[in-house]
Amino acid sequence: MERNIGDKYFLQEIRQERFVKDRDVVIFKEGSAGDSPSVIMDMKDYYDSLWNYKHSKGPIKNITSKQKRKGYIFNENLRATYGEFKEAYLKDGNEIDWHKNTVETDSIKLVYNPIGRINQDPWCLRELLNLGFQAEESIFIQSPYIIPSRNMKSKLNDYDIDLEKVSMLTNSLSSSPNPFAISGYSNNRKEMVDKVDQIYEFQGPESIHSKTYIFDDTISVIGSFNFDARSSYINSESMVVISSQEFTEQLKENVQVDLNNSLIIDKDYSYIYNDKVQEGKVSVYKKIIINFLSKITLFLEYLL
Repeated sequence: MERNIGDKYFLQEIRQERFVKDRDVVIFKEGSAGDSPSVIMDMKDYYDSLWNYKHSKGPIKNITSKQKRKGYIFNENLRATYGEFKEAYLKDGNEIDWHKNTVETDSIKLVYNPIGRINQDPWCLRELLNLGFQAEESIFIQSPYIIPSRNMKSKLNDYDIDLEKVSMLTNSLSSSPNPFAISGYSNNRKEMVDKVDQIYEFQGPESIHSKTYIFDDTISVIGSFNFDARSSYINSESMVVISSQEFTEQLKENVQVDLNNSLIIDKDYSYIYNDKVQEGKVSVYKKIIINFLSKITLFLEYLL
């Protein structure tokens, strides 16, 4: 978990759309998953709850013969591609040494928002704020969209979190593919620069879609939760909380790849010069659109 299913999230060589950098974590439990309670069973139960939810419905009720033919051709092409990938990368897929390719953890917990529609109790946000409250040295947030709404700020005030311990990584104006989200972020950018330790902005040409939170180099959180109001109060997001210093060290190395292509925002809101990172180019058209949308999203932050 957690990655959208689409070419741009898997195939860096795609031509029509820019590649989107995402992050997954594989959870392995030795023996049968049903032998004892585990986070894997929790995830299965959560998936079943989503599948069986009264408002979960198929996107298409009636399929025409033409659509069936297209679906058949697509399915055959997908199977062929899978066969090529399996031959190239998974020749011994059934003989993976999971002990060699995974690290032991102290604990893994699944956290998710209530399954419902709008005005949810923000379980994921509460978990992150509680972890932030317990953090003694550092808090790292990587999210493609960072848009703290008034409600989120109100929740933040309920926790005694030292914001000077917080570092953030998000998309820059040049790398973000979401005009509404980046306009909402731009409305909060100066306030966040003033309050937190450092903010990094990814310079592209790809965009980041990873949602990663690290606390004190010992606790890692990976999932679908963006640091915004939509993920907090509207979407049924989920994430895993992993307690493991060894895993966190590996995760930090992975995150560093994105940091190496990011620029730090200075206290005057410009970028700190880095001769190893080129600032992403932004068209005049995009600047005009984002500036216009930022006036609108001031009143719609609860939807972003």
